[in-house]
Amino acid sequence: ADSRAAKYSMQLTARMDELFATDVGSVLGLKDRLGGTVTGSVEVSRQADGRLKAEGALKSSQGFVMVGSTRQPTQLDVGFTVDAEPDAQGRLQSAKVGLAANADSFYVRSLKPATITSLNDPQKLNAEADLKLHVAGREFWKQFGPLLEVLNMGAPLAEELDGELHISGSAGKIET
Repeated sequence: ADSRAAKYSMQLTARMDELFATDVGSVLGLKDRLGGTVTGSVEVSRQADGRLKAEGALKSSQGFVMVGSTRQPTQLDVGFTVDAEPDAQGRLQSAKVGLAANADSFYVRSLKPATITSLNDPQKLNAEADLKLHVAGREFWKQFGPLLEVLNMGAPLAEELDGELHISGSAGKIET
């Protein structure tokens, strides 16, 4: 067996009300606005040839967001895969990433694995992804409004949105 091969795993659990009951949560406007539990797991293996493969998931339970004085239930499930390849010096140079995220009010998933190249050279970093998405307009903003406000996206979208999205970018540049 090659001594470079290894397996790692991680489990996490966080209560969102405790996570955001901090000065940072207060500054972001999330304190007392999100609740429930998030659990996650990641399995990472380093192959004998230096490749890294990872698979993980995050899931919320009993999640809620406060909309005014109303406790709006919400749930989020996220899964991802990563297959990363090293360069001759053993530094990660490229990766293929798969994503699927679902909630009551939206879903987004990779149509094919996203590609990220030049991880070992930030000046040449490049990424490309093709996603399928559905956003249930007003319901999406009810469930994720506080988080969207942090991103300066506070204006609600009233209509449903279905489509495919191509995103590409390089160091300092993003295109859709």
